[in-house]
Amino acid sequence: MLTVTECFDETRVKKRKVEELVLSIESENPFIFPLSFFTCDSLVVLDLKYNSILCLPNTISFPRIKILRLTNIEFVNENLTGELFSNCPILEGLCLFDCDFVDDFKVLCITSGTLKHLSIINCCLFHQTLKVFTPNLLTIKYAAELPADFVLGRFLSLVEADIQISNNRAQPRLYAPIIKLYQRLFNVKLLKTSGSSFQCLTAANILLANLSTFCNLVCLEVSSAFCSWMGPHASFVFVYEDIFVVSPTLA
Repeated sequence: MLTVTECFDETRVKKRKVEELVLSIESENPFIFPLSFFTCDSLVVLDLKYNSILCLPNTISFPRIKILRLTNIEFVNENLTGELFSNCPILEGLCLFDCDFVDDFKVLCITSGTLKHLSIINCCLFHQTLKVFTPNLLTIKYAAELPADFVLGRFLSLVEADIQISNNRAQPRLYAPIIKLYQRLFNVKLLKTSGSSFQCLTAANILLANLSTFCNLVCLEVSSAFCSWMGPHASFVFVYEDIFVVSPTLA
């Protein structure tokens, strides 16, 4: 793991066929990534924590990356951000944690034919449309406020989904996109969700008849957790009381 502070001189770092890089940048000053960083052909795992704007170059290529974790990053260019994901041709795991997007960033597009595991946690997507086209996805975790809209492909290989939506009853009209997410989970075998997620369905006046039939569902875990969104840069507040497990195999 490499931690970058104010006294760090990036010109003294030379990559030597690094396969796994955990990089935490704590400097308040803008950090200039070398162009070669975004075209590294040896990286297999990249875990980047950077509490600032990530300026992406026009050329991005990570031919060997399988695991990509991005934390505390602010994205400003939707086209280059989409290329960041699509130019990882063998990407299997993607995690976005506590990331933010400028207001004129309209669409977050995640497209990958190889992605198997996707996590979007505590990200601020209130003004953005989230597009996900990952036909071979096995697991998805979404723990955040709802985006402005969902545009989702078919998750025919999906096995497990964990959905934790924050609730704001003062703006029920904002919860309409939630049905688009649940409709794409029809093939899932294990579904985990929370009390606040059900509150969002209620706030959006969605009838159970409007949801997809979960033909392959083996286990449903519903917690009495209520997730509240305290502000544009605040974290979720989770209150766990009980977890109810429903499994046809145990009936």
